[in-house]
Amino acid sequence: MATIEKRERKKGVVYRVDVRVAGYPRQKKTFKRLTDAKAWAAKTESDIKSGQFQPISTQSKRKTFADVIDRYEREVLPNLAESTQRSSGTALRYWRAQLGDYSLQFITTEQVSKLMGELAAIPDERGNGEKTKPKSKRTLKYYRDALDMLFKKACSWKWLGVNPMDGVERVTKLRNERTRYLSDDERGRLLDACRESPNKQLYPIVVFALSTGCRRGEIMGLTLPDIDLARHMAVLRDTKNGDTRSVPIVGHLAELMDTQIDLVNDLYDAQFLHAPMA
Repeated sequence: MATIEKRERKKGVVYRVDVRVAGYPRQKKTFKRLTDAKAWAAKTESDIKSGQFQPISTQSKRKTFADVIDRYEREVLPNLAESTQRSSGTALRYWRAQLGDYSLQFITTEQVSKLMGELAAIPDERGNGEKTKPKSKRTLKYYRDALDMLFKKACSWKWLGVNPMDGVERVTKLRNERTRYLSDDERGRLLDACRESPNKQLYPIVVFALSTGCRRGEIMGLTLPDIDLARHMAVLRDTKNGDTRSVPIVGHLAELMDTQIDLVNDLYDAQFLHAPMA
């Protein structure tokens, strides 16, 4: 139900519209002309009931998309894993260049859909000089998800009433290839090559990866306090999504970790013994 209240002010008469629909927040707006007030009241009430109403907050008029990125980089990004921080830079720079100067109230679903189409048409210039290679669906999904996440943050900060990404087509069917695992023979040859490598850390790292499924960055980020052989667990702190999780250390991997810890402790003791006296 919409009501219109006439009010006398120093600068003249205004008409205040109050639209109330059960289950939806009240919408208010003030007009100088009664005809404009009636038209807005009728359209707003109709759009709310049909699910098409998109409220515009005061902040969405004042804030630009660059403001969203700035706040995200200041408050959110530093709390994510270092690997996520590094990988986010490309998408953030791209969307800042495309939408940074726009006020949030002027960014529409149609505009974003058009930008996604233009992005898909830009050749992927990475690797082997194949500049005519189209962007993969995985790359397009990465850019879309980054933009969606920024608009969701803007909504949570009350800078935006509706996420324009809700109407933008999602990127699906990323992979067609079958999942493949190393055969016993391939795994054996891989481990033999690692043993023969002059890098004595390579074999334990590969065994750790094969035994736990951890990423290289997660393994390389491990420190002695992260390894608990008494409980047969390793704590991963620099994970892709920024969360801390644990993985089991069992069998041959446990033996390797025991040996590695002894080597690290021996190296530390040797450095301490040969350190100059103060």
